[in-house]
Amino acid sequence: MLKARPTGIWGHNWTMSSDDVEVASLDFRVWTEGATLSVGDSAFRISRSGWRGPFQLLEDEAVLLEARKVSVWKSRFEIDLEGVSLVLQAQGWTGRSWALSDEGGEILGRIGRESWWRRAAFVDLPAAMPLSVRGFLLCLVIFMWRRQSHSSSR
Repeated sequence: MLKARPTGIWGHNWTMSSDDVEVASLDFRVWTEGATLSVGDSAFRISRSGWRGPFQLLEDEAVLLEARKVSVWKSRFEIDLEGVSLVLQAQGWTGRSWALSDEGGEILGRIGRESWWRRAAFVDLPAAMPLSVRGFLLCLVIFMWRRQSHSSSR
């Protein structure tokens, strides 16, 4: 299982670690839903294609993975990972915990807050899944947490 923590009090950037060793980092853009994911010597860009298009994981402008938000009203993404259909969906009305499941509904893993009082998160996804994909999924969840936080502060 990976741990994810914001690097500062404002939380624009996050690190991912395994056994207290940093394995990846997410550097979020401040004004848009986008980020740079660094895994070792590789850098990936995470952005949205247009206003309503899919979120994309890109490496050197090549699209590696896309996640489509099914509806403005639902906290759910549909993802095609190498021919396998996956769903990333909020569990419960708070959106603090998200589950990744296959098309049959079997839960493969979870991403969620470590506690109600801290912004740190856990990423409990299959170890066989590339770190870039796990970072991308974490990024999607953080985008949704940020949306929720911004809408509740109004």
